[in-house]
Amino acid sequence: MTDNESGDMNPEEDALTAGEAGAESDAEAPEVEVEPDGAASKGEADASEPEVTPEDEGTSELDKKNGEVEDGNRRKILIGAGVGVVAVAAAAYGASRLMELPEASEVTSKFIAGDLPLEDPASSLWKKAPVARIVMDGQTVSLPMKAKPAIKDIRVRSLNNGDSIGFLVEWSDPNDNHTTVQTDKFRDACAVLFVNDPSIDALRMMGAGPMPATIIQWKADWQIDVEKGFQDLESVWPNTTADFYPPLVDRVHEAASETSKVIVPDDYEKAKATERISGYAANNPVALMSRKTPVEKVIGKGPGTAADFDTQDARGWGMWRGNKWRVALGKSMKATNQDEITVPQAGEIGVAFAIWRGDESDRGARKSPCKKLIKLIVEGA
Repeated sequence: MTDNESGDMNPEEDALTAGEAGAESDAEAPEVEVEPDGAASKGEADASEPEVTPEDEGTSELDKKNGEVEDGNRRKILIGAGVGVVAVAAAAYGASRLMELPEASEVTSKFIAGDLPLEDPASSLWKKAPVARIVMDGQTVSLPMKAKPAIKDIRVRSLNNGDSIGFLVEWSDPNDNHTTVQTDKFRDACAVLFVNDPSIDALRMMGAGPMPATIIQWKADWQIDVEKGFQDLESVWPNTTADFYPPLVDRVHEAASETSKVIVPDDYEKAKATERISGYAANNPVALMSRKTPVEKVIGKGPGTAADFDTQDARGWGMWRGNKWRVALGKSMKATNQDEITVPQAGEIGVAFAIWRGDESDRGARKSPCKKLIKLIVEGA
């Protein structure tokens, strides 16, 4: 209920009513006229004896007193209405604070039978899991640092079916940043970190040597690669062309006569030219030009040590709508690589979350991690 809906009057109307009453009182005050010889008018001379008007005739002293009582009651009602407006506003503010989720120190992974919606962040199945509000923090451990988090908090849900575990991560973001072709553009991303011991808070920062962490990271630019094909110069500058590009001379001339003008990964393979793009030739996941998933699975043994696992079986998908990201991502509960964390089918481990905002130039260690390590409670069948 708004202030205007909570009563007939509000403080502003009270003030206006008082002002009008004062104006009427001034208008009814008798005027004093001065006689030419300087004597006061009859109105002044008889000031000690109030003039009886026609309206006052027949009015008893009791009626006058009753009228004064009614005026006093009316003023009390108006004052009470103003106080009521303030009380309603205060109650509404208090209710909004009470409705805010408390800061979570644990997340419960709800067991469901059947497939998990790891590539459908809009699935109603996610509502089966309880929501947890995770408070975010700055990152001042490793360069490049980010002292102030990009967002205050995120919402997290988790589901498992005994074979796979998944998370739905939601956060506010006014912009959809999904390209890294230009050197001054960065992507949106989110990650979930797993560690065996939920009691050692320091592990939330990429694990440690003897206690490595498993991290799955969803990336908005990788999703565009999966959805629309590899995004290269042509995706930003559609009129890009090349006059000479050995050893793809023939392919360059063919592309010049085509609408797309795009040189695809197969062209490098056919021309045996992959050695000219060293990252691609070395199978660097950042340089790959064909992807099957927008989620990368890595191992961490401390800040600055992230490395890809041999088996890349993590899955996920993101959806940006209404200035908010909703990202579903997950992995197999059973480890498929050496030093990968196995999630118990029923039990507890530690998890942590991180968010990257492309419009704040986040990349690498420049991110917003959660404020503390979170206990993950995995429900079994």
